[in-house]
Amino acid sequence: MGLSLQNLDSTPAVPFPYGENVITLSWSQKILPSLFWGLNLNSGKISMTHSGTFYGLDAGLFFSFRNFHLGLLGQNINTPRLLWDSDLTEELDPVYRAGLSAVITGTRLSLELENENNLHCGIEIPYKNILFSAGAFDRDGQNMTAGIGLTLGKYLLSYGLVSHPSLGTTQLWELEWHFR
Repeated sequence: MGLSLQNLDSTPAVPFPYGENVITLSWSQKILPSLFWGLNLNSGKISMTHSGTFYGLDAGLFFSFRNFHLGLLGQNINTPRLLWDSDLTEELDPVYRAGLSAVITGTRLSLELENENNLHCGIEIPYKNILFSAGAFDRDGQNMTAGIGLTLGKYLLSYGLVSHPSLGTTQLWELEWHFR
């Protein structure tokens, strides 16, 4: 079980202010020794010229065998409504992901397919309680990410730079607390 706080902000290169803040409550349960399932309840706010709120539900399956991992995830499976302060509403589309990773000498290599058409690949390199990560998104490698995370007991603080097709380079801060 865990709780996370996420903050995504645009950088000064973006011609308009953009931000996302999400609070997530996570729960997971072991089904078999190597098979788990879990849920996320998300409460979020998006800010641009106007601001809007949403409540989302994610569900996932995770299978682990030695150094290999397989995951399936459905984000926004409830097709949440984004309620803008201008009284407009819009639906957030569900996102479906399947991922495979392997840990080789402590380094994690991963591949992920999102909604049948976006292929993501990445690498995570741990050093003591610090995790360095980098990834290339989409088949053409246009969107790149880089990040760093610091684990202190039950807490994880992470920072990432993410290139976005509409927003340019964005910054993501996340604080996680694993209390079970």
